[in-house]
Amino acid sequence: MYQEKPRQSLIGRNDGLYLFVMLAALLILAAMVLPLSKPLTEKQENAAHREEWRQLGEWQSAGQASKETETFFVGGTEWRIRWKYTPTPPVEFPDKTTFQPQDAFMIWIIRDTPSGKEPVSIAADFGKSGEGETMVHSEGNHHLMITSTCAYTVIADEYR
Repeated sequence: MYQEKPRQSLIGRNDGLYLFVMLAALLILAAMVLPLSKPLTEKQENAAHREEWRQLGEWQSAGQASKETETFFVGGTEWRIRWKYTPTPPVEFPDKTTFQPQDAFMIWIIRDTPSGKEPVSIAADFGKSGEGETMVHSEGNHHLMITSTCAYTVIADEYR
C-alpha cells in the first residue's frame, strides 16, 4: 500500500529560523534606508510648497483716481491681480453729524490684441474696506483700467 509522506513546508524544516532571518534582514534594510529619507524641516517644507510668482507691475493711488496702466506682457496662461483698498474716511460736520462718501473700486483687465483692446475680466470689490485676488487665464499683452474713489494698491503677478 501507498503511504503518504508527511508534507514539508516550502521553506523547509526550520520555518521559525527562516522567518526570523527574513524579518531581521527587513529590519536592517529599513534601518539603512530610513535615515536617507529624514523628514523635512518646517522651512524646507514651506519652500517646497511655495508658489513661484513674479511681479509684473504695481500701481497705487492715495485717493480718487482713474488710471490706465502701462502694457505688461504675460508669458504663461496663469496670473493674478491682487488688490487692497481703504475707503474714504467719513466727513464730520461742525454739528457733529457725519457723512460717509460712497466709495467705488473697480479693475478692468484688458488684453491688447492686434485687432484692438479685448476685455478679459473685471476684478471689483465694494464695501467699507477690502482686499482680494482674481486669477486670470489669458496670455499676451495686457493692461488694467482702475477706477477708484479711495486709496488703493494693485499688483499683477505671473505664475512661473
